[in-house]
Amino acid sequence: IKSTLPDSANFRGLLEGNRFIIFTTAIISFFTFDSYVAISIVFTLFGYLGTWLIFYRLVKIYPQLCNYLFFFIICWPSSFFFFFGVMKEPLCLGCIGIPFYVLFSLKARILSVAKVSLIAIPVSWFLYSIKFYLLASLGISFLIALIFYLISNIQQQSLKRFAYLCLSILFIFPFVYFFIYGNDLIASSVSQHLLDSILNTTKAQLTMGNSNYDLGKIELNPLGLARYLLASLNVALFGPYFFQINKFQLLISGGESFIMLLLLLFTLYKISVRKILSAVKNDMVLVFCFFFIIIVGFQIGAIAFNYGTLVRYKMPIVPFFFSFFIILLYKRKLSLSTIS
Repeated sequence: IKSTLPDSANFRGLLEGNRFIIFTTAIISFFTFDSYVAISIVFTLFGYLGTWLIFYRLVKIYPQLCNYLFFFIICWPSSFFFFFGVMKEPLCLGCIGIPFYVLFSLKARILSVAKVSLIAIPVSWFLYSIKFYLLASLGISFLIALIFYLISNIQQQSLKRFAYLCLSILFIFPFVYFFIYGNDLIASSVSQHLLDSILNTTKAQLTMGNSNYDLGKIELNPLGLARYLLASLNVALFGPYFFQINKFQLLISGGESFIMLLLLLFTLYKISVRKILSAVKNDMVLVFCFFFIIIVGFQIGAIAFNYGTLVRYKMPIVPFFFSFFIILLYKRKLSLSTIS
């Protein structure tokens, strides 16, 4: 596959993680007597370890949601298909689950957190070696969640509103700057080289397989890039739609994506956007889930180009997607019961 990509394609680096997987598999094979089934079981157990740690930490925070979280995180159908085998996805979920468990255990005893951190640090390096963008997304999302958490604990309301205002300006400023000076940034030689690489990679990827999707040509202006990013997020979270399925293997994936879309629409029907934003900003877990979904979704939608590949790439965000909306609906129900 790598040989079919053009030399100018920057995304060739995404395949470099395969070397680390091969190296890891070779080490495991010494202890499993070179048995593919045994190696696959090791990968599967590690993937379910990370998934279980995500579930366990969320249940500790929201014990009333245990049954819902168990079904949508532990029993989600895609896990059974893509966790068994020598692939990156179970390793990635294992590497995400351990840091997530540690990062959201900060209220626990310092000694316990320090002990678990001894495991989380090498696991984070492991994730860095496989898929750096997942580690970066994890770190950025947690940092943003931590900032929201610190602001929400400010007792003085005027100071809290000022902090939220400064944070809003901090988030909005890059987008305003980009829309004002975006054309100059895009016209630079570095941006042109990057865009040419993306276009070349897109053409090469679209010639592979028969379940490809095309986000369209990137328009060299701020609005065009914004539309491209939104299209990539849409396909990452809700693709493939039923009318885009052209082979039986994608039928389950299409059903799962349809459930995710229905959950989003149901939540928007039950809760207004203003109330959603209000609930999110006061909950560190919701802030983390929201930004992790968005950041990873933008990236995987823009680099997969194939629904079969996309289904695997989106697995790290599925637990957080369902957790986000389940917690939101629970908070709405809790607020209604309090009012009544």
